[in-house]
Amino acid sequence: MIGGFFVYEHGHGPEAKYQKGLRYYKEKNYQEALPLFEEAAEHHYAPAEAKLGVMYAEGLGVSPHYRKAVYWLKKAAKQGNAEAENALGAMYLLGAGVSQHFTKAVYWYKKAAEQGYAPAEYNLGQMYAKGLGVRQDYSKALYWYKKAAKQGYEQARIKLENLE
Repeated sequence: MIGGFFVYEHGHGPEAKYQKGLRYYKEKNYQEALPLFEEAAEHHYAPAEAKLGVMYAEGLGVSPHYRKAVYWLKKAAKQGNAEAENALGAMYLLGAGVSQHFTKAVYWYKKAAEQGYAPAEYNLGQMYAKGLGVRQDYSKALYWYKKAAKQGYEQARIKLENLE
């Protein structure tokens, strides 16, 4: 540590660990990705914390563990990570690791959607379409579906086609 800052050798910092883990993750080699994400998360690196949360929520390379998922997702969401915010929305929607709470699901989906995170835009559209945690509002649902579809989010595009 120099002057209060951690000094990392090139390629060994939390972002480098995360990027290496992400390559394994995309190859579905979760056993190799997990320890790299854990190392990066120890340094409060939000993208790694979010991926750990998703891995625990979906049982990727680990047994599903919803409480651990929520723990990591909340750490990343506090740093404004949209992937984590969207995943927390899903946890509240489903009541996985937390009590089911539609209003909290909407809160987290909205935080991620306002950052332009397409999956959250779609999920928020779903909440408005179904009236879960918000008053049912098809025009708001359509607005969020269109935003997600403009980014190439396939589920939103399909939803819009089915509405026409």
